[in-house]
Amino acid sequence: MITLKNIDKDNYRECVNLSVAEEQVKFVVANAKSLAKAYVYYETAHPLAVYADGAMVGFVLYRDLQAEKNYVIDQMMTDKRYQGKGYGREAVRELFRQMRERGQFGRVCVCCCVANKAAIKFFRGFGFEQEGEEEAGEIVFGLDLVSYKCDPSK
Repeated sequence: MITLKNIDKDNYRECVNLSVAEEQVKFVVANAKSLAKAYVYYETAHPLAVYADGAMVGFVLYRDLQAEKNYVIDQMMTDKRYQGKGYGREAVRELFRQMRERGQFGRVCVCCCVANKAAIKFFRGFGFEQEGEEEAGEIVFGLDLVSYKCDPSK
């Protein structure tokens, strides 16, 4: 079972030490940089550790974008030791559940590098759809949280 817990003084070091596979490094910002971003945007940022059976297996950073009236996933990563076990998919489902529970916005967006085919496939698997044109090598995808139906078989 996946749980999401706030990053705090007790677990931030472990989060900083998580890493992705070598071929993914060019697509994923270091967690230390994401935590710095969360610090700067502390009023709207939500840095969360992803735990599976008591072990930290990943990290998610999302923010509330008041002007756009949606959430944005800034960082989503699963440590290389835990990839391929479905933890990322479970983490996103739990994240969506928490976002819906908060009820602040009915939409979530994520930005992916055009070359990161695995991430694009991953997010499209949840129903994310491209919004607008490619810009600076990145694509923005959006999902309506209100109508999203969690299918545990996916």
